[in-house]
Amino acid sequence: MRERGVDSLLITDYNNIYLGTVTVRDIQKNLNSKAMLSEITSERPTVNENDNVKKAVKFLINNGFQFVPVIDDNSHLKGIVTRSSIVNFVLDYM
Repeated sequence: MRERGVDSLLITDYNNIYLGTVTVRDIQKNLNSKAMLSEITSERPTVNENDNVKKAVKFLINNGFQFVPVIDDNSHLKGIVTRSSIVNFVLDYM
């Protein structure tokens, strides 16, 4: 995670079904335990790929998160929306 400059990992199964998120904080809290990754993965609210941008923006602002996972109707992970991607989206239309 340090090499890539990320502090969160999105976890999926073999079929790309979104299972949750693991953060650096989750890992640090469990460094001395023998917990499996599935045991420290936290559920995180998502937005659907068919939702509008306004919903994602409200989610990020209201929850104080830096990103929100985007899934389809079958819970397949499609991507993420980040605060910086929204700023760039807005700047493209200015």
